[in-house]
Amino acid sequence: MKGIEKFKKTAQDVQGKIFRGQDAFILWDTYGFPLDLTQLMAEERGLAVDVEGFNIAMNEARERCHLSTA
Repeated sequence: MKGIEKFKKTAQDVQGKIFRGQDAFILWDTYGFPLDLTQLMAEERGLAVDVEGFNIAMNEARERCHLSTA
């Protein structure tokens, strides 16, 4: 349930109509909150999720992980 609460707080703070991809990634990475659920809940609030930003954050995290294990 912490993921839902974090989503609600983050969605309230959105300026405009775009839910930042970085925020969606944090929900996924920290709380295991699925991207599709983030998108669904965002749409219910008239927001769109920056999926490209989510993917960039995901790739950056993978790169950091790869570098730390190399």
